[in-house]
Amino acid sequence: MTTPKPSLAAALADLTTREARRALRSLGDDGDRHTGVHEARKSLRRLKSLLDLGGERFDANREPIVRGLTRLASSLSTLRDAHVAVTIARHVGGESPSERWSTAIAWLEARRDAMLDEALRKDPGFGKRRQRLAAIGAAITALPWDTVERPDIERALARSERRVAKAGGKAATQATTGNLHRW
Repeated sequence: MTTPKPSLAAALADLTTREARRALRSLGDDGDRHTGVHEARKSLRRLKSLLDLGGERFDANREPIVRGLTRLASSLSTLRDAHVAVTIARHVGGESPSERWSTAIAWLEARRDAMLDEALRKDPGFGKRRQRLAAIGAAITALPWDTVERPDIERALARSERRVAKAGGKAATQATTGNLHRW
């Protein structure tokens, strides 16, 4: 006997639930906080993209959830940026960085670590952020996923393709860091 495949809507609902749990786990990762912040931000972006697939079906409830995800991601962005600065400096400095590069790397590492320490002092273990994320996850789970149909997803994907094409065109004519990142 074969097990019936879940509906597309049920599969999307399951995927969003798993992604929300992944973000929670990542924020709770006290072994490597910098990787945890990065993984949580990626999960938050994925959640926003998955919510887009619900289109008009989620209209009334979607916007507050997206705002919450955006605020949460923004609250972690300076920590991520500080870690990226260290990673880039290490890469540019090479395997045997000069004394000047070593000094710069050490300064960036100290700055990054101080920023993380301050964030954790204000929000121990990212507990407040994790509570907000848990509430957002519950709101996502409560959305009417069972009403999402294939045409809704196809329209959302077509919108996404148009946005990507528009961003690509802008990046081609004005290759700023922001435009390239959006593309």
